[in-house]
Amino acid sequence: MYKEMQVKNLSNENSLVAVSGFIVSKDESSFVLDDKTSQIVILSKDEINIGDYVRVFGNLIFNGNEKILQAGIIQNLNEINKELHQKLLKQI
Repeated sequence: MYKEMQVKNLSNENSLVAVSGFIVSKDESSFVLDDKTSQIVILSKDEINIGDYVRVFGNLIFNGNEKILQAGIIQNLNEINKELHQKLLKQI
């Protein structure tokens, strides 16, 4: 089961996680998600756009101290109230 978390709270104790935030950059095989607490590299070839607000369900992996998320499912959240959603996530 996936556990929804803020990027700053991800640790090696977590494996299946969900993170939500804005896409701030991308390339052919990955993108960077910013959830306003920190940023994380997401490994994915899905069609997304810079500025999209998404929730990513995936497997957390570590490369040294760098946190990387291998995406399984990407959910587009562009239509929701982003500020309200971010406030809710701070309560987790």
